[in-house]
Amino acid sequence: MLGSGINTEIVYNLLSRKAKKIFGPDIKMNPHKFRHTFATHFVINGGDPFSLRDLLGHTNIETTKIYVDMSPKDLKTKHAKHSIISNIESDKQAGVYHEN
Repeated sequence: MLGSGINTEIVYNLLSRKAKKIFGPDIKMNPHKFRHTFATHFVINGGDPFSLRDLLGHTNIETTKIYVDMSPKDLKTKHAKHSIISNIESDKQAGVYHEN
């Protein structure tokens, strides 16, 4: 189909084939699920919500929030990584923390 362009069916089939190859034959993937998966993993891996909003083409951050589905485990991991208390303890252990 060289030169015939791209359409929804082509994207759906491509995503479905790639997902089955990566995750196994029982995985169900479609463009909408892929968009949700991308958004969630973007945030889990340190991406900020405002960049994600722009990447997804949203004008309202509330729309972007619909696409991110963080599990309790993901939230706990993110909190531990970015918590001021965790960072103070890590800085103290590394000898970086200085009291004024």
